[in-house]
Amino acid sequence: MHDEVVGGWDEYRRLVISELERLHASQAETNTKLDEIRGDFSRAIGALKDEQIAKIWSEIAVLKFKSGLWGAVSGAIPGFIIAGVVFFTHK
Repeated sequence: MHDEVVGGWDEYRRLVISELERLHASQAETNTKLDEIRGDFSRAIGALKDEQIAKIWSEIAVLKFKSGLWGAVSGAIPGFIIAGVVFFTHK
């Protein structure tokens, strides 16, 4: 009877070990695929960020130009008004 228990356990032990090895191999393959997907995703996000950053810098340059233009016009208007008042009042 002792031999039957040992023989039964020996088969079960081999089955458990082979299942653990299969699961380990499957997990390693899944981790490899996940790392590849993660790398692809990171590169795609990086490229998207670079495009968005370039667009933002372009928009900032346009806004700086427009604000400078509006500042010059806004500063020139009072200057012309004062120059006109001084010119017409000192005749």
